[in-house]
Amino acid sequence: MNPTDQLDPTILIIFWGAGDLTWRKLVPALFDLSRDRSLPDKFAIIAVDRIKRGDAALRRRLHDGVMQFSRLGKPKEAVWSQFAPHLR
Repeated sequence: MNPTDQLDPTILIIFWGAGDLTWRKLVPALFDLSRDRSLPDKFAIIAVDRIKRGDAALRRRLHDGVMQFSRLGKPKEAVWSQFAPHLR
């Protein structure tokens, strides 16, 4: 893919979205991809789970996972603030 190619808007659905795999692996990896500009500008990550959790609670939990497991290290709050609205 050429650096000038634009990616189509994307929706990612993660089943068991409040689980350990999502917390430790999936969202930190997606966060890193977003920092590398390997995700489109317009994307959504929808976490589906049997545990009912609001957007704010889900984002707090996933933020903790990114803080611990991101391969790029702990993100600055401004960088997380740009990524977090994509999580539902």
